[in-house]
Amino acid sequence: MEFAKTVVQEYVEGMRTVDRYRSLIDFVVWSRADLVEEVGDCVIEGIRAYLGGHPAAAFSAVERAFSILGPHIDLLKTPGDMSQFVNPMYRMRSIDPSHPFEKADLFHIPFELRHIVRPMRYSINGLPCLYLGGSTYVCWKELGEPDLESLSVSRFEAVPGTNLKVLNFGHRMPVLAAWIESRPDEFEGDGRGTAIIGAHVACWPVVALCSIRKLYPEAAFHPEYILPQLVLQWVTRSDEFHGIRYFSTHYTDYHDDPKTYMNYVFPARQVEPAGRCPSLTSLFRMTSPVPWGSCAEDAPSVKRPRYKYEGELLAELEHSHGRVEDALHQRPTEVVA
Repeated sequence: MEFAKTVVQEYVEGMRTVDRYRSLIDFVVWSRADLVEEVGDCVIEGIRAYLGGHPAAAFSAVERAFSILGPHIDLLKTPGDMSQFVNPMYRMRSIDPSHPFEKADLFHIPFELRHIVRPMRYSINGLPCLYLGGSTYVCWKELGEPDLESLSVSRFEAVPGTNLKVLNFGHRMPVLAAWIESRPDEFEGDGRGTAIIGAHVACWPVVALCSIRKLYPEAAFHPEYILPQLVLQWVTRSDEFHGIRYFSTHYTDYHDDPKTYMNYVFPARQVEPAGRCPSLTSLFRMTSPVPWGSCAEDAPSVKRPRYKYEGELLAELEHSHGRVEDALHQRPTEVVA
């Protein structure tokens, strides 16, 4: 609680010290300080209510925060169909030698097994969600870096034309600063680029407080997960978003391709007695699961180098993860059976 207060307070104070006359972007940052403070107060109130045993009041407070943010939230999604924006995506699972995986086994946990849905950063107890990564590398890191030979992997594609909408919590401030520095002409007027920066500035306290590493990884309850779980609850009640795009907390830097470190969560919408959510299965196609070792053996030479940092190729990651991703791209995607 106190940590969350400090994060919001220091951020607002920093916004108010910006020289608003220096540039349009500086004015945009300075001008949103009061709004951010109000949003922060709602978020802190929500966390306090949850810790006090009042989850309904906690959600109401977060709902007010999103209402205050209003059009800023709308700007955290790409106009139109986002399917091409998020592709490709991947999912990994540990191999069970006694139970060969079918495609559906790498989709979300079936409804009849909802009792095994564990508390996660973006989750609601008992509600199955589809979790995907922007690279095989981030999937592996999120699983705790297990032996790659113990894993099966699938490539996912969002189906074009489904009007997929994702709440984009995937940009850290240094990434936005690099965008402004590299393309200053896009921020000379009060255009879309400037508005998007303003939206990320306004929403940052929510994003930041959804991105705190667990202090006690083995604990049964993680207060760090209170806000992201409430945000996911808000998404399930919204008709504007199918899921959330968010950056991994395992990294302080991005590769040159930001998708490399992106995670995605898509909550089930049509709850059934058993099986998978029909709404989600209509949004994605996937390859059949392949054991990592088999996929690596069949991997072609790298055609799409993406594991780079500051322009330098990360040869080891390209040889391992990049090659497997290329092999997965040679395999056809199909509907989830």
